[in-house]
Amino acid sequence: MLKGVNLSNCDEILVIGGDSFIGKSLVNFFEGKNLPFNKTSRKSSLDYWYLDLAVELSLIDLVTKVQEKKISHVVFLAGITTELKCQKDTELSKKINVTNTCKLLYELQKINVFIVYLSSSQVFNHQRSFIPWNENYSPVTLYGQHKVAVEQYIKANIPNAAIVRLTKVIGHKFPLFEEILSKAKNKQEIELFGNYCAAPISLVFVNSFLHEILISKSLGVFQLSGTEDLSYVEMANRLLLRQTLTGKVRSILAETKGIKPTPYGSLKTNSINKLKIDNQNFYEVIDDYFRVI
Repeated sequence: MLKGVNLSNCDEILVIGGDSFIGKSLVNFFEGKNLPFNKTSRKSSLDYWYLDLAVELSLIDLVTKVQEKKISHVVFLAGITTELKCQKDTELSKKINVTNTCKLLYELQKINVFIVYLSSSQVFNHQRSFIPWNENYSPVTLYGQHKVAVEQYIKANIPNAAIVRLTKVIGHKFPLFEEILSKAKNKQEIELFGNYCAAPISLVFVNSFLHEILISKSLGVFQLSGTEDLSYVEMANRLLLRQTLTGKVRSILAETKGIKPTPYGSLKTNSINKLKIDNQNFYEVIDDYFRVI
């Protein structure tokens, strides 16, 4: 678990990408903590501030609103977040994930906003376990290359920022886990990769850390990771064991689905500015998965 600063209310927060997988969970967490926040979305809604990272005018309008509302903290979650979508339109994905993301970050730092940028373990190739935060970049996906480009830009141009790299994030009602449990209960065989690994963490774990980093305004590069590199077969077996279920889990090779296997997925955590981070145990990830957040 996380250990560090005493938690208390901070100034106004803006979650850029508030309707994303992590964003929705994070704003629910803030609501539970009675923290003042706003959130953005590409969809027009009374509940969200409008932002389309593909449209330059949208960036200008958002920065103006940030100034008017005296936003002090930003969590940056917006972008095209899957490799498939990045590859589908490489020009658009680069514009959204890199070019206009960097433009917006630069304008925000000019008005002294503290920025937390959510990055990914995909900045590395994961050919070994527990990669340190200062390892040389080695992305093998376009999405990973985008994250590297923004990280490099932040390091060179945005002094008032924290970069938070995440491994695989598991949330409540995570589709794969739901499928595993459903098939086990219905006595159906479950096919999963035996040679594709990750080091999962939970949304509960991520939210708690982001809260701490916003309060402490800690600068630098942070990494959140699970304690183990687990194949999807191993994850399924542990999930079923936790629920005292018996399932027919069959191991298949990632290559049979046209996917290059990843032998590891873990990152080595690091402590900066007295903010202590511990890796998360997978059984804690499972317990958090069953929590409604």
